[in-house]
Amino acid sequence: MTSQSNGQRRAFSRALFLLPILGFLSLVFVRTPPVALSPDDLVDRQFETASDLRRLKRDFNLREGLQLIFAKEGGRPLDLREGCAIWDYVSGEPLREPLLSGVNSAFSPREARSSGDARLGTEKIGFARLLEPDCDRAAAEPFDLRPVIDSPWGRSLVGPKGSDLVVELSYDRDFHPEAMSGALRRARENVLAKFPELKLYVGGLHAFRSAMRDGMRGMLLLDFGALALLAVLMRVFFGRWRGIFVLASTLAITFAAVWIGMAFSGVPIDLVNSNLFLMVLIATLEDFVFLSFLKLGGESNEAAFARLRWPAFFTSFTTWIGFTSLAFSNLEIVRRFGVPAGAAAMVEWFVIFFFLPGAIRSFPAFGDWVRAESASFRNATRALSGKRIPRPLAFLLLAAIPGAALVAPHLVYRERPAEIFPAGHFLRESSEYYARTRDSNASGELVFRDATAELSNRAVIEKVRAIPEVSAVEDPYATEAFILRGLSLSDRQAYLSTLRSSPDFAPWLSGRGEMKAHFDVRDPDIAAMNRVRARVEELCPGRECWVAGSFVSYAEFGDKVRQTLVSSLALSLLFVGLVVGFLAWFRGYRREIPVLVGTALWGPAFCCLLVGAFGVPVGIVSCLFAATLTGLTGDNTIQFLFAGRGRDLEESTADVGGASVVVGGMMIGLSLLFLFSPFATARTLGALLALGFAASVLGDLWLLRGLLPTKPAG
Repeated sequence: MTSQSNGQRRAFSRALFLLPILGFLSLVFVRTPPVALSPDDLVDRQFETASDLRRLKRDFNLREGLQLIFAKEGGRPLDLREGCAIWDYVSGEPLREPLLSGVNSAFSPREARSSGDARLGTEKIGFARLLEPDCDRAAAEPFDLRPVIDSPWGRSLVGPKGSDLVVELSYDRDFHPEAMSGALRRARENVLAKFPELKLYVGGLHAFRSAMRDGMRGMLLLDFGALALLAVLMRVFFGRWRGIFVLASTLAITFAAVWIGMAFSGVPIDLVNSNLFLMVLIATLEDFVFLSFLKLGGESNEAAFARLRWPAFFTSFTTWIGFTSLAFSNLEIVRRFGVPAGAAAMVEWFVIFFFLPGAIRSFPAFGDWVRAESASFRNATRALSGKRIPRPLAFLLLAAIPGAALVAPHLVYRERPAEIFPAGHFLRESSEYYARTRDSNASGELVFRDATAELSNRAVIEKVRAIPEVSAVEDPYATEAFILRGLSLSDRQAYLSTLRSSPDFAPWLSGRGEMKAHFDVRDPDIAAMNRVRARVEELCPGRECWVAGSFVSYAEFGDKVRQTLVSSLALSLLFVGLVVGFLAWFRGYRREIPVLVGTALWGPAFCCLLVGAFGVPVGIVSCLFAATLTGLTGDNTIQFLFAGRGRDLEESTADVGGASVVVGGMMIGLSLLFLFSPFATARTLGALLALGFAASVLGDLWLLRGLLPTKPAG
C-alpha cells in the first residue's frame, strides 16, 4: 500500500509539473487554432464542387463582401428623396473606407452611347449610367427605376415595383469586421435615420463571418454557464460545492491537451467543434458521478477508485469508439470533431484514475467532495433505480430496434447556411426577404469553358432556364447586347472586344476565356440544387459547362452528411454491442447477453426511430447527436456488469442504478443549455440530446429490469 501511495504521489507531482507546461504551451508557443467562419469552410476541399468553387473565385476574381438591401416597408416604391440618400451613401462609401475594393448597386449598370457625327469624324462613344437621379430637385415623388428594372440587372439589383435597392460592397478576401461595422453605421446614420420607413436587410459573406464570430463567442459564455449549472447539480446531488472544482480540474487538463493537439495539427475552430467543450463535458461526466455516488454510499476514496477503474475504462473506451467512428467519415468537418473528442474521452479517464488519486493523497481535503447528510434526492434516486417496465410492454418496446434500422436510410437532410441561425436573426430575415421578393432561395454560376461558343452556350442556357427548380438565369450574351444596343452594328463589333477585355464592364468573363451565367433556384432543399447540377452534367457530358458556387458545394456536402450519420451510427453501435457482449461473457452473464446488448442499443435506436418517423431534419450538428449518444451507449450496462461481482443483475442495477438516474438527469440538464445557444442547429442538438439521454436511462435501467426474469416471492 505504501509503494502504491508513493506511486500516486509521484503521479500527482508529474501532474502538477504538467499543468504549467500545458498552460505555457497554450499561451506562448501554441497558436490559437484557426477559426473557420465562412460557409465554404464547411465543405471538404477534395470535393469536385469545392475545386470548381476555388477555380470560380480565382478566375473571375470574386471577392468577399457585404450585401445591403434598402427596402420600403409594405413593399411600396421608393421615392426620389430616399433614392438620392442611398445614392449619396453609395457614391461616398469608397471615399470613406480605404479597404473597400468595389461597389455594385442599381447605380452601377452602364450602356454605350454615341454622340457627335461619325461622318464628320466627331463621333464619341462612352459608357453612361442607366440611372442618374436628379437629386437637386429631390422630392417625395416616385423614384423612376425603370431603366434598371428593364435591364438584365433589374431582378437582382431592384425589388418588385422599385420597392428596394441592393448595394453590394466588396472587400478583399480577408475578413474586415471593422470595415463592415463602419459601413453599417454610416448606412443607418445617413439613410435610415433620415427615412424611418426604410428597413435595412444585411447579408453576404462578411455578414455571415461576423455572425459566426459572435456566435462562437456566445458558445464560450455557454461553456461557463455549463460549469455553473454543474456546480449547482453537484451541490444538490452530492451535498458539497467542492465537487465542481475537482471535476473542473480534470477537465482543464483534458481540454488543454486537446486544445494543444488541435493547435499543433492546424485543426480550425468551426461550427461543429465549437461545441467540443460542452460535448466532452457531457460525455465524460459519468465517471465522476459514479465515483461520487460510491463515496456517497460510504466507500473510501481508495475503494471507490479501485472499484471503478476498469468499468470506467470500458465506458471511456465505448465513448472513444462513438466519437472516433467519425474519423472514418467522408467529411473533413466531422473528422475534425470526432478525433479530438475521442482523444478527450481517454485522456479524461487517465487524469481521473491516475492523477486525481495522487492529488487526494497529497491534499486530503481535495477528495472530500461529498456529504451524505446534505445530499438531496438520495432516497428518491435509489427508489427510482428499483423500478421496472412491465414485461409485456418491455418486449413491445424492443421493436424500436428493427424500426430504427428501417427508417435510418430514409432520414431527411435539410440545412442552409442562413438556417444555422435562429428565426429573427438578421441573416435569416435577409435570406427570407430575398427569397420572397426574388423567388430565389439559392444561387449558383453556370460556367462555360469557351465563351466564344455562343450558339451552343445559349442553347444550354435556355435548357437550364427550363429546369423546374430554376427561377431565373442571366444570359451574359443578352447583357452584352443590351450594353451595346445604342451603337451601330459596326461599332458594336468593334466595341465588343473592348467590353470583354474590361473586368469592370464584363465580370462574367475570365482571363482564361470562360464565361459564367448566374442562376437562381427557387427550392431551398439541397436536393433541388443537386438535381440542377445533375441536369447540367447531362447537357455538358464533356465538361463544356458546369455549375459552381458556395451553395452548389454545400449541396454536395449535404448528401455526404446523411451518409455519415447512418454509417457512423451503424458502425459505432456494432462495436459497442460487441464490447458489451464480450464483457457480459467475461463477467459470467452469458445467458443475459441478448437482453444486455438489446437494452444498451435501445436508446439510440428509439431516438433514430422518432427522428425518422416525425421527419425531423438531419443536419451537420445532428451528426454530433448521433456520435455522442452512441458514444455513451452501453455505459450504464457496463457499470451494472462490473457492479454485479457475481450477483444477480437485478441486484446490481438496484445497487448503482441510482447513479445512472443522476447521470441521466445531469446530462439532460446540460443538454438543455444548448437551447440558449446563438446557433439554431445547436438548439436542435440540445433537444435531441435531452431526448436521447432520457431514452438511454429508460433502456439501460428500467427496460433492462423489465426484461429480466422476476424472482418468485419468498
